[in-house]
Amino acid sequence: MALNIFYEGYSSVNGYQSYILNEIDKQVHFDGCVLTNQDCDGKDIYGEKYKCINYDICTNSRYELYYDMNDFLPLERDILEQMQPYESMAMKLLVRITEYDIFNYDEAKRLYLQNLRFWNHVFTTEKINFAFFSGIPHHTHDYVIYCLCKVKNIPICIITPTHMRNRWFVGTSLDTIGANTLKEYRRLLEANDEIVLPEDLEKYYNDFICRNKQTVSTVMDGLNKKAKIKSIVEINQGYVNNKKVFKRSLSRIKKGITSTSGSQERKVAFELLNKDFSYIKRTKKRIKGGKKPADYDKMAQNPVENEKYILFLLHLQPEATTLPQAEVFVEQDLPIRILARAVEGKGIKIYVKEHYVQPWRDKSFYSDLASIKNVVLIRSDVDSKSLVLNSVACSTCTGTVALEATANEIPVLLFSKGGFDDGPGMFYVSSVKECEEVLQRILNNEVIISKDEVRRYLQAFVNASVRHYSPHNKEISHEELLDSQKQLVGVIVSRINGGMS
Repeated sequence: MALNIFYEGYSSVNGYQSYILNEIDKQVHFDGCVLTNQDCDGKDIYGEKYKCINYDICTNSRYELYYDMNDFLPLERDILEQMQPYESMAMKLLVRITEYDIFNYDEAKRLYLQNLRFWNHVFTTEKINFAFFSGIPHHTHDYVIYCLCKVKNIPICIITPTHMRNRWFVGTSLDTIGANTLKEYRRLLEANDEIVLPEDLEKYYNDFICRNKQTVSTVMDGLNKKAKIKSIVEINQGYVNNKKVFKRSLSRIKKGITSTSGSQERKVAFELLNKDFSYIKRTKKRIKGGKKPADYDKMAQNPVENEKYILFLLHLQPEATTLPQAEVFVEQDLPIRILARAVEGKGIKIYVKEHYVQPWRDKSFYSDLASIKNVVLIRSDVDSKSLVLNSVACSTCTGTVALEATANEIPVLLFSKGGFDDGPGMFYVSSVKECEEVLQRILNNEVIISKDEVRRYLQAFVNASVRHYSPHNKEISHEELLDSQKQLVGVIVSRINGGMS
């Protein structure tokens, strides 16, 4: 059977992406490749077998600006019904266009169907039978592509970054992204060999230990908190940034004026320009009406000494860790309400703390949480490590607090699959009853977490993950980047050949 692949890779410089694809072609030979192109410097070279689709068109759902959608296959009942379970999440992911939920239902449904029609046509006409994603599909377009692969039984390979710098999960679906880590962890428990973690993981493990006051708090990408907050705010405000608005508008005006395809294309270009102004207005209104971290701290309080509590650290949103990885628990008040009901009559509170870089929440988010019986909002300046260390248990959807907690012998109640979810003292829960059962075991001192188990779990992650570097990372050598590319090629080729099961 002819191999035709879909490839959504990392944004590319110095021919990074075309090198990987050419190496894959040498080893398994594919007849065609459709890719969402993110060539930052024009150095990727592709031959006739490649069909490049601009990534920005996809993320902003602007297909009609460059394609005549009347030429695309219509959506038939079978595909519409098969995709129905994923429709709600795909529509919610439209928030990634502006970072704010500004679309009404009819607009969101239309944009979802447009994405579905576009990619169903591409996958059908190009006969795609393998798909690769470098990262969690967390925009409407790549989530639709991912779900199309599921309903069409197309093999998938996903690599995604973790909070361990340059170490990436490897998997075949979102809900089994940590399956290889679990398999390796079980093997290491039986083997009982001495565990010697690599230097970077040893440091990460020591950073987890709350009693170690000498550790310096860093976050993903190696940024300190101040730099990360600045970065997130810039992203959060990006859609309404005056310079970006001007650049975007100028591009669409030029597209309309210079169009050689007739009045219809010019009409579409200017219609999209008008829509953009409308979206900007809505976004600014949402920002103005939302709640900021300062509003949260006015409602929050300090911990009560000797009070028993389960700690729930809120996720940064919108982010892939909840959207889509939290699945049905993407609205974080849902797991918090389950926990609050589960602790009734046990003398335990649910301590909820805001994420330190969250720039904005919906206007009623904090007041709704504060109104839940047994829930206490904790001030954002309270040390999270101390909160972890003094808790009865921690809870999260997919957060790395799961690793931090278990490293300190604190059990974890997990509501979703995010990769780190099968370690020692971690329990996957989804109902009040399940939470009550786990909590009873914890209160009865039946959950014992050893240092050895935690270190074996981290070693399992090392063995199951891939060492991968961003082409934009200026701290690594050419040899390290080349080795990273070769590792990635090996992972993809293995999956194409039926491995990674």
